[in-house]
Amino acid sequence: MFDQIKESTDWICLADVPSSQTQLAEAFWSEAYSSAGVYLVAHRKDIGVIGSEVSNKDIGYVGYTTNNKYRVYSLRTTGHGCGRYIRQQGWSLNDVYIRFLYTDEADASSLEKDIFNENFKNFGKRFAWSAASSGNDGKTSQIEALVEKCNIDELGEVYDLIDNRLKTLLLQKYLADRC
Repeated sequence: MFDQIKESTDWICLADVPSSQTQLAEAFWSEAYSSAGVYLVAHRKDIGVIGSEVSNKDIGYVGYTTNNKYRVYSLRTTGHGCGRYIRQQGWSLNDVYIRFLYTDEADASSLEKDIFNENFKNFGKRFAWSAASSGNDGKTSQIEALVEKCNIDELGEVYDLIDNRLKTLLLQKYLADRC
């Protein structure tokens, strides 16, 4: 299982991964098997439980990339759903760890899918931090990030939208329950 993995790293504190175009970053990434693969993200409290497992209920996030340098940068900022989620939890970069599972570029996506499938089969979800997703699973986290950017007038509009949507859903539920 997970035959696509060519090499992997140990868990590395996200704060310790250089993510810019510096000599330190160049040296760090020059050791990598490739720039492609799957990255696993977890809170430091869970690293001991997860160990070297690739599929584990405590792995916070699983994603694939063909550009590790860029992906780490986006995780360190809010440029990625997982990065946004990390900030929303109030965690620092010292609280979060990352592990790289290097593949050939053509295999990165299939490895991610295989890990998703294994996690879903065993734990009922693709990864622990569902809200970190940039897809449907993370919509409340995305809304929180957008609401924080709104001014008072925009928040009034958001309130009206939510009020109308909630009334529609409650009416639909009431009518469905009557049948």
